[in-house]
Amino acid sequence: MLKLIDFRYALLAFAIFLTACSQAPKDVEFIDLNLDRINAAQFNQTGDLAVSVGRDIGVYSFAGQLQNLLNLPEPDGVWFVEWANDNTLWIHDRQQIIVWRPQQEQTQSLTLDISGPIRTLSAAGSYGLVALENNNVYWFNTDASQPNGLTQSKLFTTANHQAMQLEVMLHDDQVSFFALLRNGYLIRGNPNSSELETSVLPQSPIALMFGGPNSNSIYALLGSSNNPLATQNTIQVLNVNTRQRFPSVSVESGVSVARYTSYGVVVGGGNNQWHAWGSVNQAWQHGYAQKHSNPLHRTDIIDVFEYANHIGLLTSDGVIQKWPTSYFFEETEQE
Repeated sequence: MLKLIDFRYALLAFAIFLTACSQAPKDVEFIDLNLDRINAAQFNQTGDLAVSVGRDIGVYSFAGQLQNLLNLPEPDGVWFVEWANDNTLWIHDRQQIIVWRPQQEQTQSLTLDISGPIRTLSAAGSYGLVALENNNVYWFNTDASQPNGLTQSKLFTTANHQAMQLEVMLHDDQVSFFALLRNGYLIRGNPNSSELETSVLPQSPIALMFGGPNSNSIYALLGSSNNPLATQNTIQVLNVNTRQRFPSVSVESGVSVARYTSYGVVVGGGNNQWHAWGSVNQAWQHGYAQKHSNPLHRTDIIDVFEYANHIGLLTSDGVIQKWPTSYFFEETEQE
């Protein structure tokens, strides 16, 4: 549970944490949020961190200070969190969706005309994309100017193949989405058009997909195993639009998150391992694949955030790591 920690226990925990961090590089900062194991978490674009632990949803600053706290009923499964913008958080379990605006201390439970448990969700701006276990995918708009503050439309049915991952992308007021299906098909479109684009991705198992610098760019993280948590896996980043592949690397502890940054792509996984593919002037450079592993905690890296000249990593045991970008990306172009 999220709670204020007694000062004496905080000092003890801090002393233990300093001991555990004794092997860390001196210019890397570690902030322990003192939480039980995290169910779900995500940074927004300003570095605020939404965390789900049990029935509680907390919003922390990038400095690790608890800013807002929302207590919810017991979830059906766990509460997942998804930032739609810097002050709008979508929260969902298998049955319901709650929109929370922490700065205004406003919550809104969405009354959805759907049947079937929620499988996954993505949100951006006022838009939300929801996939159900019955393979139906719905589009929502929570714009206050809409009747009842919500419009809903069924986008498509994915036949016998479940939607494994969704993402709504909003760039310069242009909104688009993609849905990755279990059979490797990729469905792309936008809410203002009834036309959907379907393509087949490479037969290599797809561990994760993530958006790039604009609403049309999509990247896939390919693996040599269907299980993203498998050990001794080989991963490779693919630009879905151009089909350009970046250098492959071996991972020993699975992968859990992939993010596009202005410096390049960062992939986080188990046992505090991360990989990075860097760019110079936004041109991808062959040979920039790197791997780093530190022995501090055997936990997963579950989110990545870029700020100033640093990369922030969040681990599943509630530690924010702040790394200078020089650990991830070369500053000069390789030959």
